[in-house]
Amino acid sequence: MKKILALVLALCMVFALCACGSSSGDSDTPAASTVSLNVGTGGESGTYYGYTGILGTVIGQKTDVKLTVVATGGSKDNLVSMQDGMYDLATVQSDVMTYAYNGTNSFADSGKIDGYVSERPGAVYLAALGGAGALMAKSVQTLEVIAWPDLGCEAVRRLTVQEMPLTVILDAHGGDLYQSGPAAYLESK
Repeated sequence: MKKILALVLALCMVFALCACGSSSGDSDTPAASTVSLNVGTGGESGTYYGYTGILGTVIGQKTDVKLTVVATGGSKDNLVSMQDGMYDLATVQSDVMTYAYNGTNSFADSGKIDGYVSERPGAVYLAALGGAGALMAKSVQTLEVIAWPDLGCEAVRRLTVQEMPLTVILDAHGGDLYQSGPAAYLESK
């Protein structure tokens, strides 16, 4: 569920870039690229590389933004490279982002990378109770395919939901329930 949520949030960011496109009046003519962004993805044979390549093509046709898709070693490499200024955007799996933020697992030796939440205010990270797919499906009021219908189950969809049981994990002000929740629990004991 975390990976799906991370992908949905990434797509929201991509569509926000599309909304900033050229309004020259001729929608069939690609706009001249004036902004170039390097995007770290994953290996050339992986899903993220191909998917981001398709997104880059569509964004390039509809906006003044040119995405340069770069094959990388994956999520950890992408976070380290973003910190070093090599990439403007990157595909990162949510569990690896959590490891980077906490300085655990694959980041235990190299240390924390925690600047992304504080440097990018306004973003939120939502989480759902694991295994609650059937419960959450009842919250979906409408579903509309808005891009790439030929991708079937991986097409981009707009959902209208009502009373969906989600929790804000990382809020727009730097609050982190992964940190404050356990701390509050330990203080209550």
